[in-house]
Amino acid sequence: MSTSLPDPSCPGCAARDQQLADLQQQVQQMQQQLSAFQERIARAENTFSNSSKPPSSDIVKPPKPAPKKGKKRRRGGQLGHTKYERTFQLADADVIHAHPLDRCPSCASPHLFHFAGAEQTHYQYELVEKPILLHAHQSHLYSCADCAQLHKVSQALAPIYQPLVEVLPDQKQLNIDETSHKNQGNLLWTWVFAAPAFTVFHIADTRSSQVLKDLLTTECEAVLGHDCFSAYRAYMDKAPVTVQFCLAHLIRELRFLSESTQPHIAAYGQRLLDQLKRLFRLIHRRDQLTPDTFQRRLEKIRDAFLQKARRTQAGGAAATLAKRFRAYGRDYFTLITCPNIEPTNNVAERALRFCVIDRRITQGTRGQKGQQWCERFSTIRQTCRQQGISRCRFIQQAVHAYFQGETAPSLLPT
Repeated sequence: MSTSLPDPSCPGCAARDQQLADLQQQVQQMQQQLSAFQERIARAENTFSNSSKPPSSDIVKPPKPAPKKGKKRRRGGQLGHTKYERTFQLADADVIHAHPLDRCPSCASPHLFHFAGAEQTHYQYELVEKPILLHAHQSHLYSCADCAQLHKVSQALAPIYQPLVEVLPDQKQLNIDETSHKNQGNLLWTWVFAAPAFTVFHIADTRSSQVLKDLLTTECEAVLGHDCFSAYRAYMDKAPVTVQFCLAHLIRELRFLSESTQPHIAAYGQRLLDQLKRLFRLIHRRDQLTPDTFQRRLEKIRDAFLQKARRTQAGGAAATLAKRFRAYGRDYFTLITCPNIEPTNNVAERALRFCVIDRRITQGTRGQKGQQWCERFSTIRQTCRQQGISRCRFIQQAVHAYFQGETAPSLLPT
């Protein structure tokens, strides 16, 4: 039985071939659209277990109402609204607490001029047997005849905070992370630098590598633990640092790939997840093995992981991740040559948790002074916790030393 070849001169054959070509093109376009829709659906199904989203983001919340068009509402009371406030008089207070000064907080001079009638009074309700007791706290306003400066208690923390910032480039090991911070609605970033003996918080208007250059300089030789964010990769090219990328972040990325609807991407993610499970099983058995055996098995798992990670026929997110492994794959296994570094960045993430809770409650700051307070207080709070020091007692000592003109207590490691 013989088959006839298409006749180019036949109008029917030409129309059929054109129709087949058009259909093939439509199929390709539909396949591309299907892949795009599948990727969008997968990203919409992100949870805290397969991405960097916080657990609270998985709670079902109603959508936010669309912003109203027109001029942005100003902060505080609105024009035409009835003002509501609770007013007190000093005579209404059951107890009056006066907080006078006997000497200048800066130079300890006793020559103070008291501005009578300029007191700031803060009223505080307290539940007692009465059952309500109203306290009136008056902070007096003073001017020093010798240095002519007005003082705030929060300034007492500055001499403790700044020395910790200055010794950051000299540390041998640092874990770094960042989270958003709002200042009058503007987006800023809270950076945390966690050393073994202290922690520093810094608020910046950028999330770029310039923050790392400013605080750590380009001469820093520390071992850094952080995620694979682009700012850290840019800093790696400028400074002689050693890096351990966070394996917890990597696990969430691979778990996301393993749940893909595309078989090649899902298989790629699952293969690498299996290798990381082997790695952590080995780390948990570290005490049962000799150092040489443990080192040899770590290197074997690393080599097998990178061999599978750097090659894939899958596209999309799998191809992007394989490209990253070709460039930075060994930086996920620095723990092999630097045993003291943690495989994850949990140290920095736990330190940031207090800042995240504070941001949710206070909605951020309203100026430079508020940012400085957040930096200093968070630094002292976390460092006191690391060093086993009472935070309240330490801050009390710092304020007392400041107002007495004495040397501030130090949190620098000895």
